[in-house]
Amino acid sequence: MERTWSWAEARWPHLTARPLICALPAFFGGLLAPFAPAACFLSLISLVLMRKRLGIAVAALLLGLARANLALHGSPLKTGEYTLRGTVASTPNVGFSTQTFLFDIGQDTMLASATADAALCAGDFIELHGTVRPIVPYSDDPSGGLLANYWLRRGITRRISTAWIGGLRIIEPGGGIASIGGAWRNRTWELLRSQLDADRAGIAMGIVAGQQSLVDPGILRDMTRSGTLHLIATSGYNVMLLAGLAFMGLSALPIHRSVQILLVVLVLIVYLAAVGDRPSILRATIMAVVMLCAYIFDRAPDVLSALAFAAVVCALIQPASVFDAGYQLSFIVLLALALYGPACFDFINRKTAPVSNAQLRWFLRWALAIVGTTLLCELGAAPILAAHFGQVSVVAPVANLLTVVAVPAVYAGVFLSQIFAPLLPGVSDFVAAWVVGPASGWIETCNRALAKPVWAAATFSPIPGWVAALAVACIVLFSRPRGSVRAFSTEPG
Repeated sequence: MERTWSWAEARWPHLTARPLICALPAFFGGLLAPFAPAACFLSLISLVLMRKRLGIAVAALLLGLARANLALHGSPLKTGEYTLRGTVASTPNVGFSTQTFLFDIGQDTMLASATADAALCAGDFIELHGTVRPIVPYSDDPSGGLLANYWLRRGITRRISTAWIGGLRIIEPGGGIASIGGAWRNRTWELLRSQLDADRAGIAMGIVAGQQSLVDPGILRDMTRSGTLHLIATSGYNVMLLAGLAFMGLSALPIHRSVQILLVVLVLIVYLAAVGDRPSILRATIMAVVMLCAYIFDRAPDVLSALAFAAVVCALIQPASVFDAGYQLSFIVLLALALYGPACFDFINRKTAPVSNAQLRWFLRWALAIVGTTLLCELGAAPILAAHFGQVSVVAPVANLLTVVAVPAVYAGVFLSQIFAPLLPGVSDFVAAWVVGPASGWIETCNRALAKPVWAAATFSPIPGWVAALAVACIVLFSRPRGSVRAFSTEPG
């Protein structure tokens, strides 16, 4: 047995040397045990890997069990008409005429659907008058059928609908960071809606604020088939881009680097409050904050440890989200990038090093990095997409190569348009019309064209969950100790 342990430590030192990574199986074994008792066997992996730190493995198991038991609850409300007071517990998902959000009334949390005439923010104390009904899976009710399992797995078993003006009343605004983020989100939508047509304004709002309900359903289907839906899912790419733009602006000011980092962290927290705490953005923000703070304390940031920490924190905040495709995609895709990205970038650097022209070398590395990153993302996403949706995009590498360049233009254009709007509205309209509009239009055009062929996405019957889990395990087991992800450069080698 000792020889087996030693062999495992020698074969996967990039995993066994990180306690957080080794403790993850025990934590998820405890978290999933009340829902799937067989998940307890995951804990054995941690007990083997952490034979010298058994206390950490046991603590992770107990933490998972405790959080799972706290998440199990039922709703005391029966079907009927109620007037309820409570708190907006999530960032509202705003559509053209309605908005949906989690409504916490103290003894229960339910899904609320109301008119969009009142701009709500997380933390607002409100009064709702409407009809309470159970969330029924696979019903004909569009708001309670297609996404029913998504909410039921989160312990949300009731929904309240108030479809008439006057059924929603704000008693006391929430204040704090959530109100700042919500005000920014609402102001952004009002500005874009006044400057652009509905399709392009919706795409821009989806990119900068993750409000997918404002994007035309046809465009959403095209982006799903072409593998670019992540562009409007406010994931790690959006957080990285926002942090980069913030650093660019702050670097021009005479501010110490530590202060710049703290300001960027504050910007990311406000952005999280504005777009909502869905798994992808929550994971990306936690990881960004952890890695940025590492610089303040003169510590080398570690992608894998930060990823494991974010996985635990997200599961503690939203324990039932681990069953959903969003949570699984967010972490498995980044895991594939962290495990195989360094080797991919090293390969690109070596193969392009003989190119003598610096500009051409940079362009080749940039283009190949996007294609390589997309392929690695496809590698990580394929098992999850195959299990949940029975679909894998074939054109994703080309679609991402063509559309990802437009996302920075949308971000920069939206923020510049907001800056100029109060004093120079003409300049604001010009930026929106000639930067945000064309960039959003380019994303729409590319996705429509690439999603059109029948072969754009492979569609099949969803694979069993255990097959997907085995595929993810193979991704981990075939990895080599290459270090953590680092960016490619324009220099040879």
